[in-house]
Amino acid sequence: EMSQKLGSQLLFEGIETEEEVNLALSMGANLLQGYYFSTPNPHFLNRNTFSDKMKTVLENFSSVRSRELREKGIREQKIIDQLQDLFYELSDSSEEDFPYRFGQILGSLPREILKVFVCDGEGYQITPTYDLDRMNGGYLERSRQIGNNYAWKPYFLKHKEESERFRKKWGVTYPLYDINNQNQYVIFTFSLMAGKILVAQVSWSE
Repeated sequence: EMSQKLGSQLLFEGIETEEEVNLALSMGANLLQGYYFSTPNPHFLNRNTFSDKMKTVLENFSSVRSRELREKGIREQKIIDQLQDLFYELSDSSEEDFPYRFGQILGSLPREILKVFVCDGEGYQITPTYDLDRMNGGYLERSRQIGNNYAWKPYFLKHKEESERFRKKWGVTYPLYDINNQNQYVIFTFSLMAGKILVAQVSWSE
């Protein structure tokens, strides 16, 4: 995604297996190079040399990737339905009651929720961050993060734009990687009452 924004092409070298081709394609590769295609050669080979092999590879990749996207969509919808059911009741909360009632919901959150908080429409955090206590269960309250601004986050900007333009209530990122905790996660955003936006970090590791 970064290379495309910069106008560059993404090259994967050292490709030796079809699995590595699929991995490179799933990451947006524009160019592929390696023994899977040919041994080193001082001359460019005719593109027709690769036609049959790549036709099969691309058809297989499309089939596998389509299945993965369907499975991802089913998994996303399950989380969305669970969170929507839990937070729907907040729609009738007053501004004064909102933080208390939000805190009451924590005990019912799906186990995959790693972190959750709420921002106002300008991106300012208005509730504590609730981090999953990985050792003891439950959630740890981080009140010092109130007032942080997330308006610059790509997922926040995209959510605001799509909620205003298409009236979408939910936003979901592609899987991201947490290098500290060695796990994949996805960010879910949800439009609550009075312009408030829920941000939930959800574990995506199998």
